[in-house]
Amino acid sequence: LTVEQVARLLGFARHSIPVLARAGLLRPVGQGPRNTVKFYHREAVLAHARDEQWLGQAVDAIRDHWRARNQRRRRREGPHSSPPNSTPNPIHLP
Repeated sequence: LTVEQVARLLGFARHSIPVLARAGLLRPVGQGPRNTVKFYHREAVLAHARDEQWLGQAVDAIRDHWRARNQRRRRREGPHSSPPNSTPNPIHLP
């Protein structure tokens, strides 16, 4: 199965599949270089799709990935930075 097919079967976004592979929750078939197309064993993916405990671990891994990524971004931008092209919200007092 391709990354897109795995994402569809598991109910995750396509960009979450490499996150699951890095977390050790999915293993691609074969040992190719990092920048090659990865394929996954259909029966293993279907077994994961039926395993509630595995799905919980997968959701936790994805959440942890995004939490860490957002923390790194915030540290890089500084504590008082605004997103690009945004204006601060005005304070409305009564």
